[in-house]
Amino acid sequence: IAINHILESAIDLLSHRFEDISVILSLGDLVTITGYPIDLMHAFIAIIENSIEALGHQGKIEISTVLLNEEILVRIIDHGNEGIPKDIKNNIFEPFFTSKEKGTGLGLYQAHKTIVDNHDGTIDFESWPGTTKCSVSIPVRTSISDVEEP
Repeated sequence: IAINHILESAIDLLSHRFEDISVILSLGDLVTITGYPIDLMHAFIAIIENSIEALGHQGKIEISTVLLNEEILVRIIDHGNEGIPKDIKNNIFEPFFTSKEKGTGLGLYQAHKTIVDNHDGTIDFESWPGTTKCSVSIPVRTSISDVEEP
């Protein structure tokens, strides 16, 4: 799997929703990894969609990748939002939890499941007024047997 390609495809799929949002890409030189590309695409779409919705169609999203210590690190940072309220931060990965009027509560739940359960990675959010940063770490795999079936 080429993570940079997945991120570029996710951005292309969501480009009609950016309106006055600028997207800044800083994609590092990465190795390909073994895993489930469609699941990862859905996970990154869910994270980026949350950024778009938090920004209200105006602001800036920075997406970066880097290979560090046999892990691919992906950061998705949005600027111009109110931040994730502290009282809900611990619930954002729970199934059916949503703070949106029309949300299903499944986007970040599925993203967490894909990244953590299916790719043995990590996902975390840091948030303060004006900025939310999502950090994803996925270990480099050498064979499909290293990855749990979804």
